Amino acid sequence: MSLKMEIIKSIEYLAENSELNQNDIYGFKYFDSPLVGFTSIQNLLFRKYKKIIGDFHLQPEEFFEPPIKEGTVIVWILPVSRIVRESNRLENRFPSLYWALQREYGEKFNMHIRSYIQNFLIKAGYRAVSPMLSDKWQRLDNTEVGIASTWSERHAAYAAGLGTFSLNDGFITKKGIAHRCGSVITDAVIDSKNTVYSNHLANCLYFNKKQECGMCISRCPAGAITEEGHNKTICDRYTYKTIQKQQGNFYKVKTTGCGLCQTDVPCEYSIPEEEAI
Repeated sequence: MSLKMEIIKSIEYLAENSELNQNDIYGFKYFDSPLVGFTSIQNLLFRKYKKIIGDFHLQPEEFFEPPIKEGTVIVWILPVSRIVRESNRLENRFPSLYWALQREYGEKFNMHIRSYIQNFLIKAGYRAVSPMLSDKWQRLDNTEVGIASTWSERHAAYAAGLGTFSLNDGFITKKGIAHRCGSVITDAVIDSKNTVYSNHLANCLYFNKKQECGMCISRCPAGAITEEGHNKTICDRYTYKTIQKQQGNFYKVKTTGCGLCQTDVPCEYSIPEEEAI
């Protein structure tokens, strides 16, 4: 089996079998079968991100000392399970209990995948690092593009051809917009043939189907999404302060998330077609 297939099968196996992807109290899985993509660290998009996002956004090789000269960025998408999405569809102010549990414990599972793939590659004789496990990853609150970080897994997923962005700053894949991302960078050179999109918003109905969509606008209880786009500061304040203060203890989680704009919208489960509205 090729290294590429070993990585794909490992991530798929973990999603299917790991106890960390299962809520035993309520009997549901956090995530369904994943999408996995690969792209070269030499992908020109990573250079462009220095201008699009900011100089602070690190290129893949910069996570290594000394920097690697060739290699691959591995990215995966963990689609939120149907039962979690359906529970969140019913809400219009705060996320559902299932969604909050997915955000808290599902992300711990995602961190497990990051660690597993990183260590798997290291044991195989390669250099590897998951940016989210690196001390070079930082959240930055005051940049020209608002709240940002030194590595964006959604932008890595776009470079790997797994989807495009949307009006609400989410990331629309063939399995929809409700998901979590993960990534690992390695000096292993892995074959990658990526989907190339016409533009970075190609999967969003609001921009590309000439229709009156914008359903994520009305789904946002904080008013953080408008026809002008997504206000990350308002969203962050509502999600991590307002919701957390009012629901965190009730749900018994440290991070509730929100996800209302990712459920009960045309792009929830797939890339929406024109008739989706």
